Amino acid sequence: MAALTMTFAGASGNTAKQMSQVLRINEFKGNDVHSAFQELNDLILSPNALFTLKSANRLYGQKDYTFLESFLKTTKVHYQAMLMPIDFKSVAENARTEINSWVSEQTNNKIKDLIAPGVLDSLTVLVLVNAIYFKGNWLSQFDPNSTSFQPFHASSGESIPVVMMYQIGYFDYFEDKQLKCQVLSLPYVGNTLRMVIILPHPSINLTNLESKINMQVITSLGKRSREQKVHVSFPRFKLEQSFDLNDHLSLMGMPDVFNVNKADLSGIAESEDLYVSKVIHKAFVEFKEEGTEAAAATGFDYVCFSCGPSIEDIPAFKPTDHSYFSYLRYIMWFHFVSWKSCKSTRE
Repeated sequence: MAALTMTFAGASGNTAKQMSQVLRINEFKGNDVHSAFQELNDLILSPNALFTLKSANRLYGQKDYTFLESFLKTTKVHYQAMLMPIDFKSVAENARTEINSWVSEQTNNKIKDLIAPGVLDSLTVLVLVNAIYFKGNWLSQFDPNSTSFQPFHASSGESIPVVMMYQIGYFDYFEDKQLKCQVLSLPYVGNTLRMVIILPHPSINLTNLESKINMQVITSLGKRSREQKVHVSFPRFKLEQSFDLNDHLSLMGMPDVFNVNKADLSGIAESEDLYVSKVIHKAFVEFKEEGTEAAAATGFDYVCFSCGPSIEDIPAFKPTDHSYFSYLRYIMWFHFVSWKSCKSTRE
């Protein structure tokens, strides 16, 4: 979200109105949203945390283009984003390589090619990058000796062999009879951050369940959950995926910022022909016995009910028969935003 709120710092008129509604920040006044974002970062990115979580922001601006000092001050003070002069006009490919190298460095080499060839060109005037890297170890780690190959049934119906981890222990767990799903919370060392996994019953479509999950449901599940003994089986996996968010953000209600004729980014530069050409989200996550490593992810947390079951009553959490989805308590993402001028040349 940092990349989008930094863009919002330079938006005006209907463009700003649309962005504030989609980003749910329309109740903030002035620079309050940027101050709040800074406070949230200071809280989450605590140097005393027992997991690694770092965030980095940077602006890459065409070296002969003039940006407003007010915009540069806001992004520097609240997001620690420095402006790096770069030459998109003459050597856009070299600029792409430089930006990708910085991204790779900030994400411990997990995100290596954020910007694909051809995305940047001579009309690009500004690229804004927000990188977040996370690595945490489970409070209760999976024993590698208990890991084995087992069949996993994907949502497509295909059965594929996967490396399945296993442990039995006390975890936050809850089974919702109405939503027909199981919820398991796996804490990381320090117990301030957790991976929450939601597993629908075999008869429930994953997409349908996702559409029913909102903050009200999350809060309700958390209040009804308790700690108990659970058999936990979970696949070991590594996932990397890239998303172009232009269409999604437009459909959510902020199309003007992508429209060369409607975008109002007059708070970034005096030029009237500035618009956002591309918003890219790229995510990496690795889930293994020791813990999780991620360069982007999203998530929230539950707790579960406590009891002393007999061995035959211990619930099993085993996503081998159907698909699941998961979240981290702290929201983590990786965004790239580029602005272009609609003119063929810069004056």
